[in-house]
Amino acid sequence: MPPIIFNVSLAACLAATVIAPASADVVLSPHQAVYRMALAPGSHTIDITAAEGLMVYRVARECGGWTVENHTVIRYLQEDGDTVEDKWAFVSWESEDGLGYRFRVIHKNGDDAGRIEGVASLDRAGGGGVAHYTAPEEVDVELPEGTLFPTAHLRRLIEAAQNGEKRLTRVVFDGTTEDNPYLVNVMIAPGQRQEKPLAQVLGAPPSASFWTRGAFYPYFANSETPDFEMTIQLRADGIAERMEQDFDDLGLSGTLLGVQLLPYPDC
Repeated sequence: MPPIIFNVSLAACLAATVIAPASADVVLSPHQAVYRMALAPGSHTIDITAAEGLMVYRVARECGGWTVENHTVIRYLQEDGDTVEDKWAFVSWESEDGLGYRFRVIHKNGDDAGRIEGVASLDRAGGGGVAHYTAPEEVDVELPEGTLFPTAHLRRLIEAAQNGEKRLTRVVFDGTTEDNPYLVNVMIAPGQRQEKPLAQVLGAPPSASFWTRGAFYPYFANSETPDFEMTIQLRADGIAERMEQDFDDLGLSGTLLGVQLLPYPDC
């Protein structure tokens, strides 16, 4: 069963690139969103006939940084009639300056369970650093020059979309897998005008939106094919309305069911 790796921030930076700070005009909305998860159209896996579930995604602003939580449960119906439940819980904290990061993942698929946990830091903006995994085993991973953590990349991606850029290639570390960091190539396209955008119907304020398609390559593998790809309909305030994660033979789609805006802290 593939991992569920939705983390509204997609990717990060080419090793030789020096990253400029994201524009102050990029203002993220702290929020909690609920998504309906299902088997995506075009999936052709031979042993899974259906999938359904829920994902609760929460991004909160704290004094000094951002906390992201993702709790997902998906039930897969297999061809032999058996059902397998996949549970995935992720929590991270990223410092406001984008130089410090903590992460924890707990994944349970049927009777199998796994845990990923650790911390990461960059020596300066646009510089390299190191990620220290404490689980499933203790190991250090070098982060190349220009690496971004998830919230910093989200802001850079939104800035790129607002500036009319069509492509963003970065290296990201988010700690969701042991294959981190990823080199991610994201294509950006304008969103179509909608009379009643989904998030706005559900209570979010008006916002511009755009489409992204990201291909995720394990940075140290030098692979010509990505591990997976993700398509996201993303608003300029960081709220995702729709998403799809594609593996070789299986795709998962998520559609926004509800969104609640969260307050900024009084720091």
